[in-house]
Amino acid sequence: MQINDIDYDLLRLIYLAAQAKAIDPSLVAGLVRKESNFSPAAQGDYEDGTPQAFGLMQLNVKHGPAAVRAYMNRPTELFDPALNLHLGCDYLRACLNAFPGDLKAAICAYNAGISRVRADGWVWNQDRYVLPVLASAAAWREAMRQVAVLAHVDAVWGKTEEIRGELIALKRAVGLE
Repeated sequence: MQINDIDYDLLRLIYLAAQAKAIDPSLVAGLVRKESNFSPAAQGDYEDGTPQAFGLMQLNVKHGPAAVRAYMNRPTELFDPALNLHLGCDYLRACLNAFPGDLKAAICAYNAGISRVRADGWVWNQDRYVLPVLASAAAWREAMRQVAVLAHVDAVWGKTEEIRGELIALKRAVGLE
């Protein structure tokens, strides 16, 4: 999946949510790619078919942080991309703070839980979760840089529509289209 396949407005939401929590936007994009493949309507189920995780960042209403568990009785609200990214980035920031300087452990904690990673370590989850998130984040780095430029222009001048043609030209120039 490339920037061409994702709606700019969704990428802008990812960028802004990450920026608000001082997180690398490409890391959030990589996490969203792994968790939901950029689908705001993604839903993960338990083996018995009971819904467990919702939206872009696959927020778990049963085992997630308190701010997410507050949606236990109204989990479909978590399909809202802006809310989902806000809560997901809050939790990712908590994971990064729990494991300062250890990005792999923080990513694993996002998936498995902070307390579980502290108790069991993160190595067991590296190949199937952590490394794919990091690889995806690296792949999204240039695209998120482009989104940052557009978001800045949009915020300063409100002229995103006028420069969409320039984005297409830029994407062609760097081989993304």
